[in-house]
Amino acid sequence: MALLMTPLSSFSETIKELSVSGNLRNSKLNEDNFQKTFSLTGSFAVYLWERTAVEISYTQGASTLQSLPSPNDSKVTIESEFKLFGGDFVTTFGSRKSPIQPYIKLGIAYMDKKITRIVDVGSSQLDPVTGIVPSGGLGIKIKTSDRFFIKLGADLWASPIGDSEDSLDYTFRFGLSTYF
Repeated sequence: MALLMTPLSSFSETIKELSVSGNLRNSKLNEDNFQKTFSLTGSFAVYLWERTAVEISYTQGASTLQSLPSPNDSKVTIESEFKLFGGDFVTTFGSRKSPIQPYIKLGIAYMDKKITRIVDVGSSQLDPVTGIVPSGGLGIKIKTSDRFFIKLGADLWASPIGDSEDSLDYTFRFGLSTYF
């Protein structure tokens, strides 16, 4: 309650962090069998205390999976586009002046994933995957100057898949971060 009553002038005095990170994966068996994924994440965090922050994030990405088991089979391509809006509590294990700052985060996210299945004879839109999912992550920030960091991490979230059980999605990220 005291946080809600804090004057707006003190918000300008709090430490804030802005981050941008990306994920790129390319796994190729041959020209007809591969998987490609790319995503970008932007996040904004406000530190409530020295080592604890509330972070909001937005991730957008796309993935392509192509399979052709044999020349006599039909080529199948699965394309997905996804968006993830997240809110996390972040705890850093080290002061903001430490050269290496490990962190963990826990929260929730809203997922919106559209999936298209393309076969040689046509394509079909699968049911979209949407909903609120639990999320978490861990990583390290490596200080490069007083305000800038290289950020390495992994995020994990549960994906609702229709009537079936949840599945776990994860990504490894590389990016930059700054305090202001």
